[in-house]
Amino acid sequence: NYIQTLFAHRVMGVIAISASADDLRIQALYQAAIPTVFVDSMFQADHATWVRSDYLDGAHKAVEYLLSLGHRRIAFFHGDGMTITNVERLLGWHQALARVGLTPDPELVRICRWRTDDAYQAAMKLLQERRDFTAIVAGSDMMAIGILRALRQHNLSVPDDISLIGFDDIDRCESTDPPLTTIRQDTHLISQGTVERLFQMIEKKETPAPLVVPTQLVIRGSTKSIDLV
Repeated sequence: NYIQTLFAHRVMGVIAISASADDLRIQALYQAAIPTVFVDSMFQADHATWVRSDYLDGAHKAVEYLLSLGHRRIAFFHGDGMTITNVERLLGWHQALARVGLTPDPELVRICRWRTDDAYQAAMKLLQERRDFTAIVAGSDMMAIGILRALRQHNLSVPDDISLIGFDDIDRCESTDPPLTTIRQDTHLISQGTVERLFQMIEKKETPAPLVVPTQLVIRGSTKSIDLV
């Protein structure tokens, strides 16, 4: 019915954002002949391609930067579900630590939903259990904002006690106290690449290659160097 509705409305192409593989509509769309660009979902076919940020390298950059500041015990918060955005962020944290000979501590990995309140609760739980870390990388800026609130409730200063890095570079990053160091996604290039690929499939009847968009580390006031240990 979903595909029939698209055909009935003469839809020429579809942009699907953060689509789940178990969504029946996405499965039907994937099998249909409608040109589709998936954003943050890696589905490829004769009529479909995908665009996403380089989440693995983004998380890697965040951890590498903290390592360069002297941090060695780095906690990591990421969203629930085995999506590419979650898996790559976690893998980037893991690889960056392993690259310098550090054994990643699975107890410093906290899984929660992407909402601020969920990250706040997860951070409160972590802080009740242990405080032997000096930095946190959050899978999103909204998570980081919740974590920041939890740190303050435990009388921990950012960045004097704990350095904190988010992911996305939303507008609120510049107005948090302190302003949030984060990994910026190039939303303009993602949008441009998505639309260009969709029109290429509609007009030229050919399927372009997927696009992985680089990220950028944006340094602000929530990170600070410590003595090397």
